[in-house]
Amino acid sequence: EYLTGTAKSLLKFENLGRDLMICVVFGLGCVVGLLSFSRVLRWLFAHHPSETLSVMLGLMLGAVVKLWPFSMPEHRVGETLTKAVEVIEITPTLQVGVSLTVLAFALLTVATTYVGQRKRKLLD
Repeated sequence: EYLTGTAKSLLKFENLGRDLMICVVFGLGCVVGLLSFSRVLRWLFAHHPSETLSVMLGLMLGAVVKLWPFSMPEHRVGETLTKAVEVIEITPTLQVGVSLTVLAFALLTVATTYVGQRKRKLLD
């Protein structure tokens, strides 16, 4: 609420200097954070590609439980994954989403294997 309140008062031109400074510092922090994180990810992918991809995939799969259509008001942090899965309603949208995810994973696996084989043939 602190930042949204700052943005609202900035639009009303109340405490313009202070609010503008808060927004600028916040924006610079966002830019520095994104650039730093992208450099760390680039280094990790260059030096440890398989491990980095595994961790990123784990983070994405773990986040799926909190995303639509899985987010339920009664879901609390600390509940087991089994409890979270029990409240999932199987809908056509969910079926299409899971199917497309599996298809994308399969295509990525096939493409990665094919590129690896071609690369080995070129190096031999």
